[in-house]
Amino acid sequence: MMYFDNAATTPMFPELKDALFKYSFEEFYNASALYGGAKSAKDALQNARTKVASRLNAQASEIIFTSGATEANNTALLGTPKPAQARVIITAAEHASVTFCAAELKRRGFDVLTAPVDADGAVVVSALLSLCGKNTALVSVIHVSNETGAVNPINEISARVKAINPKIIFHSDGVQAFCKLPPPAKTVDLYSVSAHKINGPKGAGALKCAQGIHLNPLLFGGGQERGLRSGTENVAGIYAFGLAAELFQKAYSPDVFVGLKAALVTELGALPSVKFYLPEAGVPNIISLSIEGIYSETLLHMLEVDEIYIGLGSACAANKAGNSALSATGRTAQEIKGSLRISLGLHNSLGEIAVLSKKIIEYTAKLRSRNVAK
Repeated sequence: MMYFDNAATTPMFPELKDALFKYSFEEFYNASALYGGAKSAKDALQNARTKVASRLNAQASEIIFTSGATEANNTALLGTPKPAQARVIITAAEHASVTFCAAELKRRGFDVLTAPVDADGAVVVSALLSLCGKNTALVSVIHVSNETGAVNPINEISARVKAINPKIIFHSDGVQAFCKLPPPAKTVDLYSVSAHKINGPKGAGALKCAQGIHLNPLLFGGGQERGLRSGTENVAGIYAFGLAAELFQKAYSPDVFVGLKAALVTELGALPSVKFYLPEAGVPNIISLSIEGIYSETLLHMLEVDEIYIGLGSACAANKAGNSALSATGRTAQEIKGSLRISLGLHNSLGEIAVLSKKIIEYTAKLRSRNVAK
C-alpha cells in the first residue's frame, strides 16, 4: 500500500500504541476525579499540554484541548465575543470548518466579508487589510492552504491588522503548519491544531488561546479546560497528541520533502497537458496539480485498485459540490475536474514516487484514449 493523502490524515506513530493502551485500559481514570488514581490522568493531560504549548511558543495555560481542529475553529469563530453587527473577515481559501462558521455568523446578523486569494491560494494581504476597520472584531487567516500548500505570512498579517485596530482578535487555522513551520507570533491570538495531521490519533486537537483573550464556550458542563471545553477529557488521545508532536518535530525534515516533491514534479512533467500549482511560498509536502482531459475521481479509483491512495482536495469537502477554495484561485471548472492533491508523509520514499508517477501516466493515457474513442 502506498499512501499519498497525508493532508487528509496520517498513520499513527507505532510508538503511540502503549500510551493509548495505558490510558484506555490501565490508568483509565477520569482526570477530574479526586482519588489518587486520577492524578495519573491529570498529569498526563498536563504533560501533553506542555508539549503542545512548547511547539506553539505558548504557555501551557494557553492550550485548550478539543476533539479536533474543527471544534477549535468553531470555538474561535463562534466563541469570540462580538458586538452586534460587528465585522468578521475570513479568506476565500479557508477550511470548511471556518467558512461554514462564517456563514452561521452572517446568518446571525454579523457583517462577514471574504478577502480574495491569489492564484497560489494565498490571501491578497492588501485586500484583507482594506477590509479591516474600527468595527472589525475578528480576522481569520489560514496559515497553510490545505488545497495548494500556500503559506500565508500570518505573523506579518496579524501585526498589520492590529496596527489598524489593536482590538481585533486574530485567528489562524494552523492544521497544515503545526510542527512544520515556526510557531505563530504573539500577535496571533487564537491558533487551531490537530493531532491526526502529525501522525497522532483522531479525536484530539487544541486551540491556543492567548492570555487576556476572552472566549465564550460552545459546550457547558463540568468546566474542564478553563471552562471553555466542558466534558470528560480524552486522556489517551490527548496524551498521545503530545507524544506525536514531539516525535513528528524530531522526524520532520523539510529537505527530504523538497526532494520528494522535485522528483514527483520531474517525473509527472513528462505527462502532456499537466499543470502544477507550486506556490513560491509553500510547504513542500503538498503538491496540487491538474491533468487535462480526465476526471480526477476516476483516476483516484483506478489507483485505488493498486492500493495507491491520493487525494482530490480537502476530505472535509469531498461530499460537497465543487471546490470553493480552488475556484477562488481562478481555476476553471475543467481544471478543477482534473485536479489532484498529492500530500506527502514521513513514510513516503523516492521509490514510491516513481511507482505513483508511472501509474498516473499509464492511467491518464487510458482515460484519454477512452475520451477520444467517445
